[in-house]
Amino acid sequence: MANPADPPKEGAAVKDWMAWCAAQLEHYEREAERDPLTNSVRRLANDLSELLTAGAVSLDTLSKIGGAFSDLGFEARAKEFARAHESAGAPAAVVAAVLAPLDGASFEEARAAIEATRAGVVFTAHPTFAMSRKLRDAFAARVEALQAGGKGAASPGLPHAPDQRLSLADEHRDVEEAIVRAQNSMRAINREILLWAQARYPKEWTTLVPEPISLATWVGYDLDGRTDIHWGETLRIRLAEKAVQLARYADALAAVKAPAAKDALVRALKDAAALAGEQAALFAADFDDPAAVTEAANRLSGDDPRRLVSLEGVIASLGELIDGAGDDEARLALCLLRAEMKALGLGAARIHLRINAAQIRSAVRADLGLDPDREFFDRSTLSAASELAAGAASRRVNLASIFLEQMTARRQFMLCAQILKHIDADAPIRFLIAESEAPATVMGAIYLARLFGVEHRLDISPLFETPDAIERGGRL
Repeated sequence: MANPADPPKEGAAVKDWMAWCAAQLEHYEREAERDPLTNSVRRLANDLSELLTAGAVSLDTLSKIGGAFSDLGFEARAKEFARAHESAGAPAAVVAAVLAPLDGASFEEARAAIEATRAGVVFTAHPTFAMSRKLRDAFAARVEALQAGGKGAASPGLPHAPDQRLSLADEHRDVEEAIVRAQNSMRAINREILLWAQARYPKEWTTLVPEPISLATWVGYDLDGRTDIHWGETLRIRLAEKAVQLARYADALAAVKAPAAKDALVRALKDAAALAGEQAALFAADFDDPAAVTEAANRLSGDDPRRLVSLEGVIASLGELIDGAGDDEARLALCLLRAEMKALGLGAARIHLRINAAQIRSAVRADLGLDPDREFFDRSTLSAASELAAGAASRRVNLASIFLEQMTARRQFMLCAQILKHIDADAPIRFLIAESEAPATVMGAIYLARLFGVEHRLDISPLFETPDAIERGGRL
């Protein structure tokens, strides 16, 4: 098969180089029909490398070629994203379509459907880092422009590369911004759900607490394959989220034209937000220093009139405000706030902790009396783990226990205990176990949950990611 034309000369227009590259790729793609192991992109890269070595093309020209192709890819991706995420209509139309089958249903039938959570969204952050923050912002702006009817192509004029430095703080900042947008969207959807119910059930609608979609995050809580998340940083992140969310609740409540009784509740929420912020600052200290751990522990667990670890009382007070509100607009705003509190608790989203199955095995192997080289997959190990879980007696733990603990899995269960005791007593925590291949691993996790007294709030979820795990998943 004939080769394409010779490459352009150095100094040729970038569009000529792009046309030649495209022709090379097309040629190699045709050859791949006879040799499926060939990689057309790698062969083109080799061609360009040889031209660079021979002085037939400069690094500057290659950079311009790459930038031009990247701009084309940027525009193509933006158009596809805009097409794939075309609005199905205003929230009112979407809600009306989804709830149409309930027209004529009894209130209890409607409640069952409206209060059922139909899907969940988990924010993981790290897949977005192929683009820099500025490039992601430009991409979002371009998608919005296309959805608004924008014509022509737009070059972002930015390097198509990730930010040079990435940290957990960057990751968490990005996911926080995304979660706030998700919260706003959920509030808009819940508003339409309640308006739909108000029109059909004028006496009962204020008792509804919709949560069609749950929001969760594992940024700051996922230790599978990561060594940059210290246990103190996990607590700092959750306390910082708590401070932000409580302030958000306070602002939403302050904006409602409700009875003056709301003012005391607004102050309580703001005071609790301030305390959480102070606690978060202490958890930013060097936790290799026992004195820093002691100070943070004392502030986390100590008595303080601003302390708030459950929203049950606040939600009950909202119910009273709803009953006493003078108009439907105020009742609607209060119902929306109550639904948000029920769904999110004292954080931006629900927590997904994640560790690896190997970390569970390491943590329980000694308790099971297993030799270090003993396999973890046989039935006798499962039986031993089951007996251990059945007889586990809860232990009291504190931050000193976490400071002294060397086993990652045990430390994570201890963290759960501290979060539930001192930060948010109501929110469920999903505990993900990556690469789960053996039933004894899950039973070992149940043992640790009971050992540290958190089994009542933990959803232990094995993940089947390896070939062996997928094969065994059904039986597990």
